[in-house]
Amino acid sequence: MLFLLRHQAATVAAILVSGALPGGWGSTSVNYAEGKQAVEKKPVHKAVFNGRRENSSVVFYADGTVLARDARAQTTLPVAGATVTLTGSTGGPQTITSGPGGKFGFQLDSGMSYSIRAERSGYFAARATLSTVGRMPSPNQLPITLTMHKISKVIDYSIEDVLYDYNKYAIRPDAASRLDDLVQAMKNQPDIAIELLSHTDQRGSEHYNRNLSRQRAQAIADYMVKKGIAESRITARSYGETRPLVRWPKTEADYQRNRRTEFKVTRMAGPQPSWE
Repeated sequence: MLFLLRHQAATVAAILVSGALPGGWGSTSVNYAEGKQAVEKKPVHKAVFNGRRENSSVVFYADGTVLARDARAQTTLPVAGATVTLTGSTGGPQTITSGPGGKFGFQLDSGMSYSIRAERSGYFAARATLSTVGRMPSPNQLPITLTMHKISKVIDYSIEDVLYDYNKYAIRPDAASRLDDLVQAMKNQPDIAIELLSHTDQRGSEHYNRNLSRQRAQAIADYMVKKGIAESRITARSYGETRPLVRWPKTEADYQRNRRTEFKVTRMAGPQPSWE
């Protein structure tokens, strides 16, 4: 009887050590040390992306697509060959090139916020943000789309998120990154010139608003000149309250939309970008 009990105990220990337990991938294993209590190990999850297996307790991936918008042709198509840069709150930037179908991917850490930028010659850069803060790892692939706009003389472009506080013309910190995108586009395309179009909301007198929008346009022009763009390539024009996006604003958000700056390309030369 004693021999039988010892034989059964040895068999159980062999099964446990070999890991021959039901549960498959990610199951918990138990190890026995000499004369010590059993210790349970936490499972390690292995995520697969682009044929590569990574070990981490929580792993996320940006599943991205770069699109190119041609407003003149009224088309929006995926584009390969765009330079895509990921910047996080820690560490240096990572840069890759979009592949067929405009696809790209990045591995992301948990609890982090990121900025992703796509650029290509002949287009205005696109930027978006992505965050894993507070996210659960299922699903672990986070879709994101970046839409670049083809440079054209026939379109008025809105400088997204370049908004103003009421009765102010100073450049807000949240607008600086968007203006930097425009600065970089003009550095990449040294043959283009632009006209800034500044607008206010409808509060205040028409004369006052016209002057305020002039100050706002000039503030952006000055910012871009300080960043290295020649003054001769920038024209500032003020429209005051005459071109509202929301004609009958009811909320502060409506008024905020009307306090904006747009731009249009007034000069461009050289070969036009083509699809590859």
